[in-house]
Parts: sequence; structure tokens; C-alpha cells
Amino acid sequence: MSSWRSASRRTGTDVGADGVGAPALVRGAEAVARQAMMFAPFARSSQPALVDGEPAVIATREGRRFAVMVFTVVRGKVAEMSVINDPAHLPGLDLTVLND
Repeated sequence: MSSWRSASRRTGTDVGADGVGAPALVRGAEAVARQAMMFAPFARSSQPALVDGEPAVIATREGRRFAVMVFTVVRGKVAEMSVINDPAHLPGLDLTVLND
């Protein structure tokens, strides 16, 4: 299991030393959609990517990566969304940025 996945499974989201993120497990389509909408203001600067071969979105602010959302897809539907927003974990991701 990759380090991003084990960290997100432990807490539901990744929490940095400075308190970035919140240890919460979100369940259900509506609740997950509400959580994902928090990233809507960053949609224009987001980049599609793969993390360990799984679909992901990189959220940027002022040209710097501040969060990565990784999606687990099962039978064509998103089954899980993990948010990695600890600045210490972002550089270590097996990340492939996809071109438009």
C-alpha cells in the first residue's frame, strides 16, 4: 500500500503539522460531493493527474500545489476520494501530470 493511501485511510484526509486538513471520514455521495465542492474555486488552476496510476486532480494556489485528490473508481463510478494536503507528503507522491 502506498504511503498516500495508508495516510488517508488512517485519517480520512491527510493532516499536516500545521493543522492543514481535518481528520474526518466522509461517507455517501452527497457528503463527498459537498467536500469536493470546497475545491471548486481552484478548478481553473487544477491539473488532471495520476497518482500510483489512479485518477487524481492537483489543486494549485498561486502556482503552487497545495492538495491532491485521488479517486478510486469501481465499475465506472467513484467509490472513494482521498485528499492529500499535507505539504510534507506532496513531494513524495508517485505523480504523473496529464496534459490537456
